[in-house]
Amino acid sequence: SMSRTIRTGRLYYCTDSVPDTLPVTDTLACPDGARGIVLTDDHGNRLAYRFSGTSIARRDMGSGSTWIALSASEVVIEDMRFYVTGSALGDTAQPTVTISIRGHAGPKPTTDSSFNVETTVTQRVLDQ
Repeated sequence: SMSRTIRTGRLYYCTDSVPDTLPVTDTLACPDGARGIVLTDDHGNRLAYRFSGTSIARRDMGSGSTWIALSASEVVIEDMRFYVTGSALGDTAQPTVTISIRGHAGPKPTTDSSFNVETTVTQRVLDQ
């Protein structure tokens, strides 16, 4: 779901500390990685994703909503990074976002499994 939203989004702004408000037109690349990303989705909503403690969280920036955990309680996220390139306004490169997630999951220590997940999405803005 997060990958799909980012793929069809635009105006990527990545940061280690997602602010409470952010101008709709701000963009910021982070080729070295950051723990959060703000974007405008395909419906024009400004959304944010971030690594928060031991989970992945999402927030609708425009509605004043709170952060909502996306990962299950038995999944422990140890690190998550967003690597954004080509997001600057006027940049001729196709925007891409690489998401890297590391953690472990399992109901008991004896069945706990570590995982590393990485995916790269290329912006595919849908016609408005």
